[in-house]
Amino acid sequence: MENKKGISGSTLKMIAIVTMVIDHIGAAVLARLLMVNGLGELDQTNADAIMQWLSANGALYWTYTIMRMIGRVAFPIFCFLLVEGFLHTHDVKKYAMRLGLFALLSEIPFDLAFSSKIL
Repeated sequence: MENKKGISGSTLKMIAIVTMVIDHIGAAVLARLLMVNGLGELDQTNADAIMQWLSANGALYWTYTIMRMIGRVAFPIFCFLLVEGFLHTHDVKKYAMRLGLFALLSEIPFDLAFSSKIL
């Protein structure tokens, strides 16, 4: 029996899902908190105002930034898994239909989380 080394497809999926959830929490929840705390009204040309805002909101801002960086891992993994799925499926048309259906279904919660409206 051959001893395979490396990360399994299931493990890759879990890594991608966890990093995507971390990213989306940062983008949907923490970004709104930052805006509520005045990031949108901050004068980008005023260094003192930026420093004052960061002294009050720095931990939240850096948490947001780190969560978004962690989330950048998800997309290339999902792309890899998508290609692998197409290469190893027996029926490409059915595979594409399932992906399309899942994309349509997942668009609703995505839109609600990021824009508070459907489409």
